[in-house]
This record gives sequence, structure tokens and C-alpha cells, in this order.
Amino acid sequence: MNKQLSKKNEFLKKYALKSNMSFHDFCQEFLENAYLNNLDLEKINIYNLMQRINSKKLLNGKATFLDKSDATLFFKKVFSKNAKGAFSQEGDDINECIKNNLSDFIHVRPFGVDEKIECRLYLNLQADKIIKVANKIAKYSCKAGKRFYYKFYTNDSRNDSFLIYTSYNNADFFIETLKSIKEKNPEWFAGCEKTNPALQLIEGFIGFGEEPVYKHSSYNYERSQIIKEYIKEKLSEERKNMTNSNIYIKNSLGQKLNLQDYIVYRLKQEFKNEIANLKNNVKNKKSIMHINNINEYEKLLNHVEQDIKENKFPLSKIKEMEKYAKQAVLDLKNGKRLESFDTKIFSKNKEIVKNPKFYQKDSDDKIGLPICITGIMEKLYKTFDVYSKIVKNPDEALMKKLCDAHHVSYKNLALNTETEKELSLNKEIIK
Repeated sequence: MNKQLSKKNEFLKKYALKSNMSFHDFCQEFLENAYLNNLDLEKINIYNLMQRINSKKLLNGKATFLDKSDATLFFKKVFSKNAKGAFSQEGDDINECIKNNLSDFIHVRPFGVDEKIECRLYLNLQADKIIKVANKIAKYSCKAGKRFYYKFYTNDSRNDSFLIYTSYNNADFFIETLKSIKEKNPEWFAGCEKTNPALQLIEGFIGFGEEPVYKHSSYNYERSQIIKEYIKEKLSEERKNMTNSNIYIKNSLGQKLNLQDYIVYRLKQEFKNEIANLKNNVKNKKSIMHINNINEYEKLLNHVEQDIKENKFPLSKIKEMEKYAKQAVLDLKNGKRLESFDTKIFSKNKEIVKNPKFYQKDSDDKIGLPICITGIMEKLYKTFDVYSKIVKNPDEALMKKLCDAHHVSYKNLALNTETEKELSLNKEIIK
């Protein structure tokens, strides 16, 4: 075993693997929490949510920013060591970040980096404590002759507001440094025991994760992508299952409809809702779809609405919807999500005034009316209990496959697959 691997082995045994969390456990817990909180699994920003679980913003109700005076003095010291010793992740001017409370990560490495970054240490700090901790780490490091590289967020809306980049050779030093700082200033680390659930905890307050294999990525991003892709694939499977089911769907009239007929029924409802929305816009004198003469347009909308009330739904529109529904069922059978439905209905042609029935005819100069299908998908997911099935029946084989694709250890969330393979013979570390 080479010296570097031995050091990694020693470190992991000492700290990181006392309380394993597999990707299976994390993914299931994440999905269950999202499900119980009525979050739309198809739309949630998983990366964003992972960063904000247990953040000080959620705990306190609002985010706070760096202390301006502390930050200004701190950066004067940094830049006196090295003109390029600090930079913002988004390319913002650091003074502007502080002055205008911009949300950004600021990287600090006044002496450069002279070693391979192998792992990361995270702290969930309150914003007004970030500069205090940054100062102390810098002092301890300089005194010990250690180079340091960390970044911190300009507010505490994230659960990883402070991050130290290091190697397994120097990780012990930074952990001991943080322990010493905490011992003298425990109030600075209040709430650090609650951090990003994807991280391993060292000493009960320091989050740990290996440097991702993809160097332009991040620890949390790779793990969030696995969950995102997992949900996407499972949703595709469940959509296929919809077409294999004999379940009938009840509409608002209590009628039992098959999948294709239900989609047509809902498109008609959505069409009706869109007409009502357009009428409301006309009432508020808003220019709509490049129609300049609002009064003429209002006459047309009244005519369309009256037709719908009298159940004289445009035959051409029904045929369009039936065609769409037939294709929609085929798409679902192939695991695809329903495409948007855009029907040509209104024309800029003045004939709409002379002959209101013109809206039922096909014409190249007509303007599209997009019909929202989000509500239709939500109803289908609810009817077929899609989200519940995904949460309650975790697909272990798929999780393993996706973890391997992103080089994330399936057995231990904080590690990469490469490390898992390196240590697979050591039963004290990998279980």
C-alpha cells in the first residue's frame, strides 16, 4: 500500500466512517421528506434543496450577510499578502459583494495551493461568525506554517456556508484547529451539528466529503444529480405503467374515462380556462398576442365563450385534441412526459370581426393558444399513485448504476467509488 493511500486509510478509519450512511438510505430519506412536504418530485430543484436543508435561513426565517466592517478588515489583510489571494466564484468584485450584500462564494488562498485537494470540510456557520472563524483559521495556519484554502458564502442561506479544501495529509490539522477554535468560542459554531444530510459529520460539527472526481463539479452537485436522474428514470417507468393499467379516471362530472378520453376532457377544460384568462386580460385593457384592437378582440372572446357554454365546442378543436390525446398515450407508453398543446385559434385578420366563426377554421396567420398540461400530469400522477410508488419502492439496482456513473460510493455517501474500491478489503472501514 502506498504512503498516500495509507494516509487516506488512516484518516477515514479515525474520523469519517464511524457512522456510515449509504446512498440508498440518503436517497430514500430525501424522497420521503419531499413527498411528506408535498413537493413536486418532477419539478423540485434538488441541488438547491440539498444546500438549504438545516440552513440558518430556514432555522431563523431569513438570511443574514457578512459583517461589513469585519469583512473589509479581513480582506485588507488577505490582499496585503497576495493581490490575487481572494476572488469571488461568480467574478464579482469582492468590495461590491460586501457593500451590496451580493450572494456569492468568496475563495481565499493567499499563499496559493501546493498540494492535491482530496477532501473538503464543511461548516454551517451563521453569517456574522464566518469572518471570525476565517480569521482564526488563517492565524492558526500561519503560525503552523500551513497553507490554507477555503471559501465562504456571503450569507447563511446555505448549509455549507464555510468550506475548507485540503488533503488527507493536512485534514487532521484543520480538524484539530476547528476543535480548538470551537473550544474557546463555542457560540460561533451554534447549529453546526445540523448540516447538509449528504455529509458525514466529524466530531459532531464538521461536515466531510471527498473531492469529486469531476474537478469542475461539486460534492453536492454530483449527489443531487444522481437523485434527479433517479427520479427521472422512475417517473418514465411509471408513465409506461399508466398505459398498461385498466384504471379509469373520474372527471369532475363523475364520469369514468379511459386515459385517452380523460386527456381530451381535460384539454377542453383547460381551453375554457384559457379563454376566461384572456377575457380577464381584455377587461384590464392589456394588449394580448399582438392584437391591437382590444374591442374587436373582446367580441371574439365573448363569441367563443358563448359557444362553449352552449356546448358548441369547435369541432376542429375537438379533432386537434383527440389527435393530441392519441399521441399523448403513445408518449406515455414510451415513458415520455406530455408535450405542451398549442392550438391555433385567433387571427390578426380583420375577418374575426366580420365573421366570429372564423376562429373555428384553420389558417396560417392564426396565433397559437398554449394549453397548460401541468394540471393533467399532476392528476395522472395522483390517480396512479406515482410519487408514492417511487418513494416507497426504492430501486437499489438503479441507484447503484447511477452512483457508479457519477463516481459516488453507493455504500458510503461521503466517498468516491475509487476510494470504496481501494478500501474494499478493509472491513473496519467499508462495511
